[in-house]
Amino acid sequence: MKISFDFDGTLEHPDVQQLAQRLISLGHEVHIVTTRWDEENKWRYDFFNSLSKASQKGLHNDLYLVAKELDVPIHFRNMEYKAHFLQAHNFDMHIDDNWEEIMACEAVGVKAYRVPS
Repeated sequence: MKISFDFDGTLEHPDVQQLAQRLISLGHEVHIVTTRWDEENKWRYDFFNSLSKASQKGLHNDLYLVAKELDVPIHFRNMEYKAHFLQAHNFDMHIDDNWEEIMACEAVGVKAYRVPS
């Protein structure tokens, strides 16, 4: 199965990372799909502009570290809902902590599961 995980509030937690690693070991294709701004567009994020230059450079370090440890790709959605991206790229399942994301996925036929935040 092709499975995506949200990062903030979801895959940032070690127990969820263990779940992702287990799914990978079982042969599933795992991706990170985040609403964060990508490197090209992160200046649009109000919070980004309030950070020091040093903090701006390391904004996604937590995300990149987990993606590297799991050896999975990252898809930035630039503050857009993930559902249409997941549907268009044939994901079977999405795991997230946000009810709105869960409902949007279900509305387009992508199974979604909520991780309590």
